[in-house]
Amino acid sequence: MRRNKTLGFEELESRQLLAVMTDGPLVGAVDSTSARVFLRTDDKVRVAIEYSADPTLRGSLTTPSVKTIKANGFTAIIAISGLAPETKYYYRALVGGTAQQQSSFPS
Repeated sequence: MRRNKTLGFEELESRQLLAVMTDGPLVGAVDSTSARVFLRTDDKVRVAIEYSADPTLRGSLTTPSVKTIKANGFTAIIAISGLAPETKYYYRALVGGTAQQQSSFPS
């Protein structure tokens, strides 16, 4: 039988924590088939936007990921294209592949 190792404080402290979103997501530059989403994280990480016309994000699409870096204040502006005109979309930010909100935002 294998026992789980309990980590000490020093071991836990030395591990890098996952980055999280600190600002956003904010939608802008919207036209009939595209939009841009701004967000900021607390550290460098790959970010993307998951979006769908379904409020539960069923059949969602995900943008290519972009890396937030210190030189840009850990911010990203992510382009979404190929949207259907006059359609309500729902979206959420993915930071390091993890959804940052419990529910999607309408846009």
